[in-house]
Amino acid sequence: MNKKNYIIFDPQVNSPLHLLDKKEAKEHFQLFISNIDERIKILQDLVSFSNIELDLSLISIEKLDNWFVQCVKENVVNGKPDSFIFSICNDLAMYFGRVVISKCENVFWKLNTIRPSDISYNRPVLSGFNVKNKNYYVDFDLVLGQYAHRIAREKIEENLLVKMVDSAINKCHTG
Repeated sequence: MNKKNYIIFDPQVNSPLHLLDKKEAKEHFQLFISNIDERIKILQDLVSFSNIELDLSLISIEKLDNWFVQCVKENVVNGKPDSFIFSICNDLAMYFGRVVISKCENVFWKLNTIRPSDISYNRPVLSGFNVKNKNYYVDFDLVLGQYAHRIAREKIEENLLVKMVDSAINKCHTG
């Protein structure tokens, strides 16, 4: 992996997203949405060194699954993932969102403002799934960040990223 030319995503906020006021949260959401194409291109440039093509296929997710585990293992500082990894989590979340949206016509990005006590409050999430709970969403970035911490502690779940994306796709086709 050649991370020398990788540009870390700057969320342009100085506090956790759940603490932002409405205006700041909307600005961050717009920044996130407006950067999806560029961030996926940056991710493609990074993973191309591992012969991974971001072609919206589940095969690409399988390859990214193995790549991500190795990437985290190589970028742990004091037992924790570094800022490079959290930027990768953000980029992977954008790509996984693009994959799900390409396969699910009603799924879309939205700013989660359901309730301030929600773990993904003020975060970009995928919504519009065909499930009974109309507030159901998927927050790939949050899950990837948590998984990065688990990988740093050698708690690796085989094919977790594939299962995650596949589960989201399945939820847009069933009721």
